Amino acid sequence: MVFNSLIIASVVHLSADAWQQIARIQLQDRLSSHQLLDLICCFPLRQLGSFALWLWTFLCLPPPDSFSRILSPLHL
Repeated sequence: MVFNSLIIASVVHLSADAWQQIARIQLQDRLSSHQLLDLICCFPLRQLGSFALWLWTFLCLPPPDSFSRILSPLHL
């Protein structure tokens, strides 16, 4: 399905303005549609990526102490 990017952009701008107007946010305190898009879509995806990296590191790499126990001369 092909969408016209200009129509999508205008809908995003109108939607962001409408929701902020419904929420009664003062004009000087309103966020731009680009800031709202970043807050709603991009920020959670960045957090999910950070969590996935942490989980991958936690599950796939041994803890740092295991290396020191293997290489320590006291355990020989």
